[in-house]
Amino acid sequence: MKKAMIARRALLGAWQVVYAAVDRRATLAVLSGVLLEADATTQTLRLTATDLTIALRAEVQASVEDGFSAVLPAWEFLLWLKALAEGAVTLSVSEADGRVAAVCGPSRGRFAFIEAEMFPLVDWTLNGLAVSVSGDTFRRMARDVAMAASENDARPVLAGIFLHRDESGRLVAVASDGYRLAVLSSEVEAPEGFEAVVPAEALRKAAPLVAADDVTLALDGTSMRIALGGGVMMQTQLVDGVYPPYTRVMPQRFASVLRVQRQALARALREMEIFAMSSRVVALRWTAESVQLSAASAELGRGETAAPATLEGEPLDIGFNISYLQAAVDAVRGDEVVMRGNTPDGAVVVQGVGDESFVCVMMPMALER
Repeated sequence: MKKAMIARRALLGAWQVVYAAVDRRATLAVLSGVLLEADATTQTLRLTATDLTIALRAEVQASVEDGFSAVLPAWEFLLWLKALAEGAVTLSVSEADGRVAAVCGPSRGRFAFIEAEMFPLVDWTLNGLAVSVSGDTFRRMARDVAMAASENDARPVLAGIFLHRDESGRLVAVASDGYRLAVLSSEVEAPEGFEAVVPAEALRKAAPLVAADDVTLALDGTSMRIALGGGVMMQTQLVDGVYPPYTRVMPQRFASVLRVQRQALARALREMEIFAMSSRVVALRWTAESVQLSAASAELGRGETAAPATLEGEPLDIGFNISYLQAAVDAVRGDEVVMRGNTPDGAVVVQGVGDESFVCVMMPMALER
């Protein structure tokens, strides 16, 4: 008989992993399901889900009596698994009536399944150009770089993260929505020709699933496969298009350089957030001894605060989208933040003191005079 046995906790964990790729509004029923593949040779159970843009696969150990494959309804089976008490779940397939019988202690369920042949074919081999990065670097790509990716579909390439080999051979991750730019340079050497625009949302979904010290990224035609460790892999379609030449917007010379404690600046921004809720604008005045912040709301009023700072060069009055500045300050590492600028309407570079790997370039917002 085609049967597999697996711990409920392991099955639920794997199911929740791949569920992130389920198309919950699919017109094709098979895309609302999870493909189960029980392998008697390797004694594993593989779960796969896809919305045709990304696919996720999780592999867990199981006791397989005879191999089988079937597509089960993703949401309904997930609810059933969550409701179960801990124990071993036995899955057996009856092709005669098109049902998968699931048993866990006194609990029994019979689920209609779709033939595995109807599920989209996904190739999981790590072919093509490949590079491995640390789990920490990958998470920074998915959080600190992706925060600058566009949420507007008008220019799909800006909704992605540009991964490429720079002139020194290192792997670099870039994102920009036209108002800000985030660049993370790794210490990893990338193979020649490694260049792709990966959907930012795909990396955001993958980051919480990292279960290894290193993450492997493999380019293969129009897709990328990502080995996340712990038996989990993702495949994502790449964004078609040429990424803009981002280095042109990065200033090289500065008239004003401000250094401020990161936590002090973050606290000051939180204080101003309530006053900037409608306008989203926070004004900064760079002075020799402090950075002064203010924000105003026609309905609420005006707030002001300051944080100790040091300034090299000329004082500067400049405004920013407060959410963008908060995200940049949160992304940098180190105890101090350095901000470099020239004019009230020119780009400003934000970095962490001692961390040359990450840089955020922000365009200012006009201040009311």
